[in-house]
Amino acid sequence: MAIDNAALVLGINAYLNQIQHTHKGNMNYRASDIFIIPRIVDFLLGSELKFLTPGTYLLFFSSIMMVAIALY
Repeated sequence: MAIDNAALVLGINAYLNQIQHTHKGNMNYRASDIFIIPRIVDFLLGSELKFLTPGTYLLFFSSIMMVAIALY
């Protein structure tokens, strides 16, 4: 439950920051889409799989996904 709430808060924070950066004119939509779309999929899958798998595995695969996106 805490991980879901943290993900929601991070998503709201990212959205509000995106609005601010868009107004300043320094928003890179390609980079944000590359990060946002897989994170949404990761969040949806993680929220469903949390009942079937231990949290350490979910955390590990989520961190691997974030590193892969960052290196891309």
